[in-house]
Amino acid sequence: STGLELLESEINFANFNKWISKDTLDEDDVVLKVT
Repeated sequence: STGLELLESEINFANFNKWISKDTLDEDDVVLKVT
């Protein structure tokens, strides 16, 4: 694959990780409020 494709997949992976960690943090906040 080209350098541009590699760069795009890296950006998508970083955004995916950011979204996952944000989602996890939100869930933790909800759990803390409920407990």
